[in-house]
Amino acid sequence: MTLSRRIHEQLENARAESLLRRLRTVERWDPCVLMVEGKQLVDFSSSDYLCLAHDAEVLGYIESKVAEYGLGAVSSPLISGYTGLHAALERMLAVIFRQESALLFPSGWQGNVTVIDALFNKGDIIFSDEMNHASLVDGCRLSKSDVVVFEHGDYDDLGENLHSVKAGIRDENLIGIISDTVFSIDGDTADVPKLIELKRKYNAVLMLDAAHGLPCIGREGESLLGFDEYLSEADVVTTSLGKYFAAGGGMACCSKKLREFLVNRMRGYIYSSSYSTLLVAAILAAIERIGGDPSLVSGLKENIEYLRANLADLGLLGRSGALEGPICAIPVRAERALEAGEKLIGMGLLVVPVRYPSVPMGTAKLRISIMRGHTRDMMDRLLEGFCKLKTDGFIPSE
Repeated sequence: MTLSRRIHEQLENARAESLLRRLRTVERWDPCVLMVEGKQLVDFSSSDYLCLAHDAEVLGYIESKVAEYGLGAVSSPLISGYTGLHAALERMLAVIFRQESALLFPSGWQGNVTVIDALFNKGDIIFSDEMNHASLVDGCRLSKSDVVVFEHGDYDDLGENLHSVKAGIRDENLIGIISDTVFSIDGDTADVPKLIELKRKYNAVLMLDAAHGLPCIGREGESLLGFDEYLSEADVVTTSLGKYFAAGGGMACCSKKLREFLVNRMRGYIYSSSYSTLLVAAILAAIERIGGDPSLVSGLKENIEYLRANLADLGLLGRSGALEGPICAIPVRAERALEAGEKLIGMGLLVVPVRYPSVPMGTAKLRISIMRGHTRDMMDRLLEGFCKLKTDGFIPSE
């Protein structure tokens, strides 16, 4: 088979199964409004939950520091790319995520993959929630450890599996538990206290990805996690810096000793250019902004509560009673998912269909990202759009 034939066949198969993806060129008018291919759309797809990517104070701070900090560190961290600015941000992030120290990465994906690969080896056993982010999944694969995928949120199943392997594992091998705190498709949350309990009971290494949850920042701030006090008991806490902090990159927080180990073992860290100094400045400004204005988080929480409650009233979203984050997803018929997304675009709304492999084959969801800047009118338009989809048969009836 030639490369050309392979590419053609796989693209045609994806097209036939409504799984073909394409890039769209966008222009952002404000935090919640995009121009996509000449059409103005309210954006319900962005992870800029606090709307800081275009915040005047954050941008003003960056502009004032460009000449001083430059665009990047232009070297790997272990050569000459680790500045005092990097160290200051790492100290600040460690405090926020209740750990002793932190490390910066050029992307959240790189942080997860390289940390897992460095921590776990052949003969170790990792227990991974089936709805974990793809970066966690790929990190587990790269580590060459034995991986047990437990049913999403089924901690009784996880406990039974931990019990069954504990007696047979060798002294030199590790047991790991890896989980998102807020899951990136449906926005539901992990039972972090239960994970801590299982970590203690089975002497496991616990790694939590907090990309879609935010601990309290500042004395009067609010948390979007709800379990800040448990973060210090995890062995590693990772997060993306391109969501609540709106800049990009990733981070891992851990003990000082583990940080020293990771710096010496992570190939993806050793052989990558250092995190941009300009983005470091942006995140420092974002942290100060969040800590100094509690209304940023409280405003987002109000929008989360409003939209989730109304989606539940329409029968489109269940009421779990659990912590609720800025993501929710509405199931749609897989064969009509792309059409459903286009229908919403026709109504001036951007909600991206999530398809295989992000969800199981034969299923699809419309994934909604809720932002602080969404107005009631914007959210009401979205609710009307989903009512229309339900009436037109895009959303399967229970």
